[in-house]
Parts: sequence; C-alpha cells; structure tokens
Amino acid sequence: MLALQPRFSGLFWKVLLVGVLTVAMLWPLALVQSLVAERHGLQGEAQERIAAANGGAQRIGAPILMVPIERPILEENKAHEKKLRWVDAEPLRLLADSVAMNTDIMVTIRHKGIYTLPTYTAPLHLQGVFRSDTLQNWRRSEAGERARWDRAVLLLPVMELKSLHGIDKVQIAGLAPKAETGRYAGQEGVRFAVDLTSALSGESVAFTLDLQLGGSSALSFVPLAGNTEIAVQSKWPHPDFNGAFLPNSSRVDAGGFQAKWRVIELNRAVPQQWRGDEVNAEALNAASFGVALYQPVDLYAQNYRAVRYGLLFIAITFLCFFAWEHGSKGVRLHAMQYLLVGLALSVFYLLLIALSEHLGFAWAYLTAASALVLLITVYLFGATGKRLASMIVGTGIASSYALLYMILLSEDYALLFGALLVFSVLAVLMLATRKLDWSAVARRSV
Repeated sequence: MLALQPRFSGLFWKVLLVGVLTVAMLWPLALVQSLVAERHGLQGEAQERIAAANGGAQRIGAPILMVPIERPILEENKAHEKKLRWVDAEPLRLLADSVAMNTDIMVTIRHKGIYTLPTYTAPLHLQGVFRSDTLQNWRRSEAGERARWDRAVLLLPVMELKSLHGIDKVQIAGLAPKAETGRYAGQEGVRFAVDLTSALSGESVAFTLDLQLGGSSALSFVPLAGNTEIAVQSKWPHPDFNGAFLPNSSRVDAGGFQAKWRVIELNRAVPQQWRGDEVNAEALNAASFGVALYQPVDLYAQNYRAVRYGLLFIAITFLCFFAWEHGSKGVRLHAMQYLLVGLALSVFYLLLIALSEHLGFAWAYLTAASALVLLITVYLFGATGKRLASMIVGTGIASSYALLYMILLSEDYALLFGALLVFSVLAVLMLATRKLDWSAVARRSV
C-alpha cells in the first residue's frame, strides 16, 4: 500500500484522477478517429462509382505499327515433290519517329451525394510520321523473311476503350481506315488495318488522329516515339504533374495550367522496334507521365490530423485547469467538471467532421471552435462565478485552437509548430507557477 504524508495525499489523488480522466478521453477520440476513417472509406466508394460511370484515370500512348512477317518453309509431299509455303512468324513492331499530341482538358465536377470527383473530357489531336528509312531497316531474325505491308495494322494503346467517346478523324498514309477494337501486350487499344504497300517504294507514312477521350482524376501519356512532344492545357487550377517525366515547361495560376513535355528515344528503356512480344505492357507503361486533377482540400486528411492532436489539447487544457484551480483562491473544480470539459473537447472533433462535409474545412473549423470556446467559457463562469477568469480561460482556448488551425494548414512544418506549441504552453505554466508553494497547496487540499 502506497503511504503518503497527509499534506500530500489530497493533491496526489487529485493529480491521479485528472491523469485517469485524460487517458479516458482516448476512448471518445478513438471513436471519432474511426468515424473519420469510415467517412473516408465512403468517399472512396462514391468516387469509385463516379469513375465507373465516367471512366477512371486514363492513359494513352502513341500509335504502334504492327507489320506481319512471314517466313518460308519447304514441304515435301508423298510423291517427294517439294513445295514452298509461307507461314506467319513473329510480327514486327515499329514505333514512330516523331509524334505530337495536344489536348485541352475540360473538367466537370461530378457529385455522388455529398462527395465529389473531377471528371474530364479531353479532345486529343495526334500527328506523327514513320520515316521511310525506319520502315526499311527492320531487323530480320531469319534469312528470306518478308514483310506483309498490305496487312499492316496501326495500334493506338488506350487504357479504357469504354471511355473513348469518339474518333473524329483518321488519316494514315492518305487513307481513312475503319477503327476496330484490338489488344496488344495485355492492354486494350484501337486498331486500324491499312495497306502500306507504298512503304516498299520508300515513302514515309504520316498519320493524323482526332479523338475524344473521357475519364476522371488523371490523364497520362506513354512516349512511344523517337521524339514525343505533348502539350496539355486546362482551366483546372490544381494540376499535379507526375510520372516518369516532369514538364519541360509549365505555367500554373488561378486561371488554369499549361504544360509541355518532350521525350526522346534515349530517355526510355523501350526500343524503337522489336519482334513479337519481346516488350510487354509493363515495360511500355514504365515511361508514362501526365497530370492528375489534384483536389487541394482533403477534408478527411485534415480531420484525421486534427484528431491526432486531440489528446494533446485535452491534456494541456486539464493541466491549465489544474494550475488555475490550485494557483488561485476560491476556485475548486470537481472531477465531473473535468470530465464534462474533456467530453466537450472530444465532441469538437465530431462536430468538425460533420460540418466540414457541408461547409468546407475552414468554415467548419471556425464554427466548431467558436461553439466550443463559448460553451466552455459560459460553463466555467457558471461553475466558478469568476467572469474575468472564465473569459481569460476562453481566450486561451481560442488561441490554442487558432494555433492548431495553423498547424493543420502547414503540412511541411506541422511537427515543428506542434512541438513549439507544447513547449510554449509548458513554459508559460512553469513560469507562472514557479513561486507557487505546492506544499501549501497540498495542505489546503487536505
């Protein structure tokens, strides 16, 4: 059994009780934190449904030219007659020498209940060329092979064909072939069968494609050309450039953004030509890059970060109350009053998440913090009868939550500001109570 001197026993039990109440506040804070995770999950489900209806993040690559290759085999029949027959070999895959793509992304905010997701329509213009020397310098795996230029296919890799809203223009080597669905390297695409017999006479093959692509959240490109130039613009003011390459030049302001990329053959690991399935989809997409439609206000991330500071602010508030109670005359707070104030501090985070889904985080924080400060100030005035002291306590709580808001806004310096806040509060309490005779306080508590 722990034995204490009588003059310290009352103060010890009060400190122990306040400590237990502080730890007990972990339970309501954990409930609020689980609620934040649940609401975040509901947001993800709603956004997945929006993306399923409008298309998700899209990826498109420059066209790949596939040329069937045939090799000869010599067959002998029962009469010992020999006959030459041509059979299919691994086809030849060629990348264009140069490709230019440009688009103006038109963004629309879609709603599912209270949740939103930016979706877009992107009219894409592609043009490029396969030079005559590239077409002629295909490598041969066996002597005597021949290329079937009359059965050539131009494949346009598209991540989701259901999000391809339309093909407005197709021109390949002066022809306008019909678009068909096709697959290559495990991914979807649009294929255009075209007779390129003219390539045998040393002519280059130029192509132009205009299409409408829909999606949500992000648009990326695969640089499948010797020289790839991409130009993207939009009125969306919050782009997030990502992937294997950042823009060579960009401009971002309140009116939107513009970005340009240039990627050459030496920048990627994919060769300009190969046979069969030597290159898979993973290797092709490894060099992809593009832009995501970033939503700068993530309500649930901000709420989650706020709840993480919950126990710290409750502990600081209880510590200030304890110092106020035992450092001044005529102020005595019951354990139930500590508990009610602690619950009010916990309910603040519940109110914050509920309001932020409808008002936005800034207004929700102002409303919830103002309601909390007013409630505690009025409650302390009614419990102690000290108007000035209650207003000073309310002002202190308001200041601490104003500092918390600054911490939540400053992602990069949140730890620094949080540490400075805790140190400052402890420093003020230590300096304010440095001449306090705790022995005398303990005797008054007995």
